[in-house]
Amino acid sequence: MAQRMTGTTDRSRLTWRTLRAQADAFAGKLHGALTELAILDACRELEIDHICVRLKRISDVDRLKADLRAEGRVMSSVQVNGREITLVQLHRPLVVAGWEIFGVEAPYPKLRHDYDDGWEHVEFVLAGAENTLAGVRRAFCQRFRVNGGVKTSQLAAQKSTT
Repeated sequence: MAQRMTGTTDRSRLTWRTLRAQADAFAGKLHGALTELAILDACRELEIDHICVRLKRISDVDRLKADLRAEGRVMSSVQVNGREITLVQLHRPLVVAGWEIFGVEAPYPKLRHDYDDGWEHVEFVLAGAENTLAGVRRAFCQRFRVNGGVKTSQLAAQKSTT
């Protein structure tokens, strides 16, 4: 379920201002994906930790990071698999589909990967989840009523048709 937002055709104009203007289009894709997965209602109560923007060119990431420093403060900048990923906390939130998002992730592109420039994904917070794989799995299963990898609503539908 890769939901990507196609960027602008004029790369010189892909700025923070341009990305903010694309937030509504990305919100529609996010809403559609969560609806398709039948988890929109369960996600409405969750906080979004950050939104990620993917850019193909290093110069575009450099320009975006400069824009973001004027809009917030760098929370972290770390090397992951040989590339820098920067997380910025905004002074004012970006509103996407009703969620206020203060974190923006701006990774440098991976080698030999082709991205559509623009918003790529959001990451939700499962509050109270134990910081282990098992704890996150339990919190996820409880939040989304999952039993053995299948949503319980799907199990009920399967039982009613048999």
